[in-house]
Amino acid sequence: MINRGVEECLAREHIICIIKRASFRPPPEPTVMLLSDNGVVLGEEILPSKKKEFMANNEEEIIWLSEEFVMYPSRVGNKKEYFVMPPVSFIEVEELGMENVVSCSPSAPADMMLRQMHGLEDNPRLASILVGFDPPNGVEI
Repeated sequence: MINRGVEECLAREHIICIIKRASFRPPPEPTVMLLSDNGVVLGEEILPSKKKEFMANNEEEIIWLSEEFVMYPSRVGNKKEYFVMPPVSFIEVEELGMENVVSCSPSAPADMMLRQMHGLEDNPRLASILVGFDPPNGVEI
């Protein structure tokens, strides 16, 4: 698993951690993909809000591995495949005028550690999100 979202967050000047409940809004973009080492998308998350559009526009053979993850059996990678967690936009911070905003889900052990550090129980309805951003030029935070 490659967590590009964490890599991108750590490249920002500021990082905040949010502990969310299951009722928090869904992500605006997919949070996991299966890629080959030459960049071919072999599988990807299809968000429930995008599923109808995906089904209407997709012409490839697909295999649903779960309700929200599809594989493309006709696509061929190079030698290696790996799951990637890409950076995801976070509109609430963008709307505050911050720049280069990205968010991500940390690994399961890091998520648990972050919740424990803040005195929160091990509850599957809670999850942490990291949000990285840069302030606009000339603005100090």
